[in-house]
Amino acid sequence: MQIPLLLYHQINHIPVEKDPYRISVSPEQFERQMAYLRQHEYTALTLSQAFQKATKGEPLPQRPVVISFDDGYRDNYTTAFPMLKQYDLTATIFLVTGQIGDYNNWDQSSPDEAFALMTWEQVREMEAAGIEFGSHTHTHAALDMLDHDAATRELYTSRQTLEEQLGHPVMTLAYPYERFTRETLDIAKHCGYIAACGSSLLPESPFNLWRAEIGTDVTEASFRFKLSPWWRRTQQAKRQLRPIKRLLLGSRS
Repeated sequence: MQIPLLLYHQINHIPVEKDPYRISVSPEQFERQMAYLRQHEYTALTLSQAFQKATKGEPLPQRPVVISFDDGYRDNYTTAFPMLKQYDLTATIFLVTGQIGDYNNWDQSSPDEAFALMTWEQVREMEAAGIEFGSHTHTHAALDMLDHDAATRELYTSRQTLEEQLGHPVMTLAYPYERFTRETLDIAKHCGYIAACGSSLLPESPFNLWRAEIGTDVTEASFRFKLSPWWRRTQQAKRQLRPIKRLLLGSRS
């Protein structure tokens, strides 16, 4: 899918010791980026909208973009949501359904307000305003580390919980840590998903859509680059060069 897909996590001021991978974005930075999208006449689509238009060959806006968030942090509601509305943009948020209204417990040793997650009431309010929600599994599990039955439970339970809470089918998924196996793709299809976000380290497909991550250190220039077709071409080139690099490194041993 050639539409640019952007990946966010927290929209908050997170100190580096709590965010060593620098995946958070400050509210000021996020607002500048949303203002850029509006000023340059981008049209935000949910992942489902973009995927269905692309696969059915339906006309797309002149400058489409998908804005997505992983994990469902509460600041997506308190901070990002008002800015999305201000700039008339929509988004897709992937939720860890077993932790709704609680805290990130997959890489935080104790509850921290900066890592609080949205409640179902907040989710429903956002959905009523046009925000889409998808699955990020039930417990934020690394799916490549699970056997078939455990991976199926993660994907099925998450989708079932979302559908019970929202009252309609949920079709999209993002793999935690961008980790999955070929078997995971089959499980996702069997569980009723139509599209999933994965890793640019592997070939792109409906169940491995590539996203450009937006983090603390993304400058205005790199933000523009991630929106351009050149980002995807760069990822493709990296994939093609990786076997050559392994071969060259192996020949030196």
